Amino acid sequence: KGVPVIPGDIAVTSGDVARIAAKLGAPLVLKIASKDIAHKTEVGGVRLNVLPADASKVFDEVIASVKKAAPKAKIEGVVVSPMREKGLELLVGIKRDPSWGLMLAVGFGGVLVELMVDVAIAPLPVTPSDVKAMFGRLRGAKLIKGYRGGRPVDMERLAEIVVKIANAAHDLGPGLESLEINPLFVGDDVIEALDALTIWSA
Repeated sequence: KGVPVIPGDIAVTSGDVARIAAKLGAPLVLKIASKDIAHKTEVGGVRLNVLPADASKVFDEVIASVKKAAPKAKIEGVVVSPMREKGLELLVGIKRDPSWGLMLAVGFGGVLVELMVDVAIAPLPVTPSDVKAMFGRLRGAKLIKGYRGGRPVDMERLAEIVVKIANAAHDLGPGLESLEINPLFVGDDVIEALDALTIWSA
């Protein structure tokens, strides 16, 4: 659907990790891949700034941690991707409301979700102009505009990507309960989804 996603691959064995790590280079992020785990950090399923030489060992540590914390979870492997730094982490979420239908929420993501609780909400469909107005309503809007010498976000591109995410959620059909991209990383020259979670109706 044209939504940029961070490059990476799923490792099932420590040998897979070594191969992927050598291809991607350092530093790396390792995240558990499991449909049964919504909050990966809470079960020790995320490791940041991993050097390629340590990737196989960290892979084993992540698997062991998750198995201990969530023994019933089905583990598909570990996602290995390059570390992204020096940028903003945003939240883009779509949730189905019984009365209003699909609703879009945008705000600050990553560790700032619970810290700032700063989101703007609108019913779908939305236009790029709608999305830009939503980000403008955030309390932390100055961060997006380039606070204290920071580089301002390319709002045209960001708005277009958010609209594509919203359209993708709509196209997934009535069985979709929610789609959350957290974080959507916004750097100097890149905007890409780092993690996503979908929930379907029974």
